[in-house]
Parts: sequence; structure tokens; C-alpha cells
Amino acid sequence: SIHLWGIGAMADYMLFVAFNALILPIFTTGFMLDPRWVGWALTLPRIFDALIDPLLGHFTDNFHSRWGRRRPFLVLAAVMGSAMLILMWWVPKQWPALAQFGWLLITSILLYFSYGLFSMTHQALGYELSDDYHKRSKVVAVRGFYFSIAAMAGGGLYLLCLNPVFGGEINGVRWVSIGLAAVILTATAV
Repeated sequence: SIHLWGIGAMADYMLFVAFNALILPIFTTGFMLDPRWVGWALTLPRIFDALIDPLLGHFTDNFHSRWGRRRPFLVLAAVMGSAMLILMWWVPKQWPALAQFGWLLITSILLYFSYGLFSMTHQALGYELSDDYHKRSKVVAVRGFYFSIAAMAGGGLYLLCLNPVFGGEINGVRWVSIGLAAVILTATAV
């Protein structure tokens, strides 16, 4: 059961890597958005997340349902994060820069919110798998193993988006994001 839980770390990484590794190159070179605006779209979600995470943590710690405290939030975060991950890249290229920035900012805030909620609840669920210190160390190691597998696979995502079969990096990231969403949802369902 530890390995089934640990596979969720792959979803954690995929939500994170899309935000950090793909937004800057795709929106500055593909959509030609001013890098300063892309920088703000990378920064503001983190500020929002810093304010909301303590509230979410408190809420999920005290939440009770027949599915447990954490699982409903994992599913919600995975579904919402996958949707935002796909929607982020579907802003029309012909939109004015301000509209593109607004789209990017809103989807980035919602994606980073989803990532924070997923990561927080997934790790908390792992700590709740055992009260034994040594078993908790194994739990964290298993999570790190699956996170590392995803990191090795995710390192080439931008290059994958540039593959000529997609006909350009914007189409490439759209297809790649659908694949990432499938990995996120599958890893969460396990």
C-alpha cells in the first residue's frame, strides 16, 4: 500500500513541472508574451498560495467524510489541476497580450492552488500511514523514489513539445499537457 500511495508523487511532480518548466519558454517564445508579464504570472500564484495554504491545511486537518480527511481533496486537486494544465495552453494566439496575460494568470493561480492542495494532502496522508518513525522514513523514501522517476521523465518535456510531429511548440504543449493530465489522474486513482 505504501507503493500505491507513493505513485501519487508522480502526479505531484507533473503538476509542479508544468508550472515551472513550461510556462516561461512557451509563453515567451510561442505566444510572444512579454517575459515580465510571464514573470508576474509565475510570481503572483505563489503569493496567493502562501496566503491560502495555512487555511487549507487547517481545513483538511479538521475535515471528516466517509472517504477520509485527505482523499476528497486529492481527487479534487488532481481533477482541477489537470483541467487547468490543459486549459492554460488554449489561449488563442491572436488575443491581445493583456488578455493572454489574464488567461495565464487565472489558470496559473488555479493550477498552483491545485498543486499546493494536492502536494499538501498527499504528503499528510503519507505521514498518517504509520505512527512508527522508521516506517515513516520508508514512506518518505518511497515517495521520493516515485517523484524521482517522474522528474527523470519530466526533464525533457519542453523538448517533447518542440517535436516537429506536433507542428509547433504551442500545439506540442497542448498535446503534452493532455498526456500529463492523464498521468496525473492515473497516478491519483491508483
